[in-house]
Formats: sequence, C-alpha cells, structure tokens
Amino acid sequence: MLLDRLLRLLLKPRDRDTIAGDLLEEYREVVLPARGRVRAQLWYLRQALSVIDGVTLGLALGLAFGIWNLIITWLAPLADDTPSALLAFYGPMLAGWGIGAFIAARRSGRVADAIRVGTTIGFVTIVVFYAACLVRVNLFLNTIWLRSDWQNLVLRFHASGSESLRTFANYEYVKGTPLMLGLGCVFGAGMGFTGGVAARMSLLVSRTWRRKP
Repeated sequence: MLLDRLLRLLLKPRDRDTIAGDLLEEYREVVLPARGRVRAQLWYLRQALSVIDGVTLGLALGLAFGIWNLIITWLAPLADDTPSALLAFYGPMLAGWGIGAFIAARRSGRVADAIRVGTTIGFVTIVVFYAACLVRVNLFLNTIWLRSDWQNLVLRFHASGSESLRTFANYEYVKGTPLMLGLGCVFGAGMGFTGGVAARMSLLVSRTWRRKP
C-alpha cells in the first residue's frame, strides 16, 4: 500500500517494523473488513499522521511542495502567480498544517499542543520549500525573468547597478528569508489554533453523543 510505504519513509528506522507493521496489520485485518476501502484508508491516514512528529511532517510537506513548484515552473515557466493560482498552491499547504495540528490536539486534548505543532510544521515546511525556491530561480532564471510578476524585481535590478541578474535575484531571495520564515511561523500558529479549536469541538461533540442514552 502506498500510504504504508510513505509512512515507512518518514519513520525512524527502528520504528518502521513496529509502528508501521502493527498499523498495517490492524488496517488489513480489522479496519478494512469493517469500514470498506475508502473509510479504512482515511483511518490509516489519520493514524499515520498521529505518529509522525511535526518536524518530519514539515520536511515532507516542504519537499512535496518544493518539487511541485519545480514541476509547475518546468511545465509552464511563463505562467504568472495569479491570486487563484496562489490559492490553489498554498491552500493545500496550509490545510496540511491545520490537519497536523488537528490530530495533535485530538491526541492530547490541548489547543496549545496544536499551536506548537502547527508552528513547527509551518516553520520547517517553509525552510525546505524556500530552499527549493532558490533552486527554481537558478534553474529557470533565463525564462522566468520574463514573467510579469518578475518585472518589479527586474526594475530593481536595473536600478541597482548590479552586473548579474542571477546574483541579484539570489540576494533578494536570501534577504527575504527571515520574513518568509516568520510568515511560516505566524501562519503555522494560526492554522494550529484553527486545527486545535476544531479538534476540541469534535471531542466535545463525541463526548456528547456518547452520553446520550
């Protein structure tokens, strides 16, 4: 199963046979026959996310979105970053942070844990993703500098007197690193709070239903 292989990649070597093996066994022998394939896979995904720490999940998300960004640029290097395109790209990233925080709060029952996990995932995701953005700039600079959303940077380059657009673009990206990391923490904390509140509400609803005769 694909989810099992992904989980094993994200777990520490000593945990791959114990955690992943036990989870896969329960999925096949108990959950799948009782819930069907779709609901069983959702159960497996939730359980898998619950055993992955925030740093590892952030690394996985940052790598996934970094590669996705490189592929998009390779396929359509002149496509502008329109609001709808940005929403389609960053929306799933933010959702991933919120889901990780939601699961952390479901496990502990504390919104503070969700905020901590969301902040961690957001920070690590942006570290890896921004590194991939630097790779993207250097791989596709000869094309992407013609995009309309790059023209402001190109104008600043001409005004700076710098001799190399590549050097100037890399400098601008590196200079913006603290801001991007800060935004990762802020949005990560925000999604953590949202996920934590949603988890607390779901726990209250579950307890209410259990108390009903």
